[in-house]
Amino acid sequence: MRRTIFLYIGLILALVPATILRAESRVKTTSPRVMFKSFGIQTEIAQGQFVQASAFFQLTAPIDVNEKVFFHLIPEGSNRPAVNIDFFPDYPTSRWVVGQVVQAGPADIVIPPSIEPGEYRVRLGLMEIVNSEEGTIYEREPYINSDISDFIVGKVTITEPLREQEEEEPQEKPTELRIVSFEKDEDIRLWEPVGAEVSAAAIGEIPAARVRLLPDSRVPYPGVELSNFFGIFPEYADWAEYDVLQFVLGAGAGESGRVLVQVNDQAGRQYKREFNLSGNAPQDIKLDMIEMGGVLDISDIARIKFFSTRGKKEQVFLIGNLRLLARGIADESPSVTFVKLQAPASIKRGEVFFVTPSFLLEQPVFAPCQLFVHVYKENTNEGRISATSSLPIPIRNWPLKEEISVASAPLMIRPDSPPGTYVIRAGLFTTIESSGEGYVKFAAWDDREGETVLNITQPVEGIDYIKQPYTNPEIRDWEIGKITVE
Repeated sequence: MRRTIFLYIGLILALVPATILRAESRVKTTSPRVMFKSFGIQTEIAQGQFVQASAFFQLTAPIDVNEKVFFHLIPEGSNRPAVNIDFFPDYPTSRWVVGQVVQAGPADIVIPPSIEPGEYRVRLGLMEIVNSEEGTIYEREPYINSDISDFIVGKVTITEPLREQEEEEPQEKPTELRIVSFEKDEDIRLWEPVGAEVSAAAIGEIPAARVRLLPDSRVPYPGVELSNFFGIFPEYADWAEYDVLQFVLGAGAGESGRVLVQVNDQAGRQYKREFNLSGNAPQDIKLDMIEMGGVLDISDIARIKFFSTRGKKEQVFLIGNLRLLARGIADESPSVTFVKLQAPASIKRGEVFFVTPSFLLEQPVFAPCQLFVHVYKENTNEGRISATSSLPIPIRNWPLKEEISVASAPLMIRPDSPPGTYVIRAGLFTTIESSGEGYVKFAAWDDREGETVLNITQPVEGIDYIKQPYTNPEIRDWEIGKITVE
């Protein structure tokens, strides 16, 4: 099966590479056992273009671990990569037969549109990732080929893409879009009563619509709706670029009761929520677009309805400040800052324990996330355990610059695991169903000398696990703490 690497420049995905250049890269001191046979890629590639690349190797001695392919594009006049891509071959290196020529790839790679045009050297080879007391080390397999220096196997030229015509400037969506302001009589008249009366009112200082359900109505679910509105104003029917539908609901003076909110798309699918109202403070309600988008097509809205199931009983409720909100557009930089870790200093094997990392957001994260926790013996990966937990508050609703704590699922080191110091890795991730062809976004990082490097990681077959990068420069491979196992 062909391995595929895709980049997706979008709002919802961020990825930390498997190869972080702040860790050290070394050439193995063992005798060379890898012969480079050939390499195929277009010699001239446009920015943002998809290309197919393959590499062919031959072993003179077995490799007993599963190594990765590293692929660097090195600009002329520099020895530091401008692009770093790594991926596991389809056929694991531990199963390669000595003397057999093995193909790594083909891989479909997209050249980042932000890379500078010019000539680039291709640095390519196999490497093993080793966790040691010195940190993470990337040990490269030396080549038998005496004519290959520093793993440079060829050159490519990156060009600017051909454009038949200048692209139009995208129209920026407003961060707030009021669907109905209720400030004018025309706003009230846009609402269609169903077994109800609608009039102008206020919730405090907020203009609102007062909905009175008629006690003698034969309508089973009386209320008020906007439906023809979306035919008159189709620009209000596309909610896909917004994060929240927000409105205020209040009960009539001294009243209480239930109000249901229903949103339909043009295909007839519906999303419904119910709220209990009282004569006390009104409720400021936010309906998340991720949740709503899992039920209906939020880019093609046909109706909003507020109604009750009270039948012939009279009820009054108020609706105000109906609007769509966007939290803003995130850029390509890391968004999540690790703050602290709450965890026991030591635990016994066979004992259940929990860890609670705390984070804050520097900018919005749009992709739905979960917490991952990995615990394993330092340097050896023995006794490894993993846990996944849902977030108590969806990350899209996290306030910016405020600490949020997320508790792990129950963890337990198996009784037959070795004692010692264990590493705790934890962070936030998104899963994407991909069948091995997931859309993966590159991230820009600085190496130890301050040079910017674009890092890309091979998708995992079937499901891509997209990890949110930390803004903390000292954290490597999401290692945020240690614990003693007795």
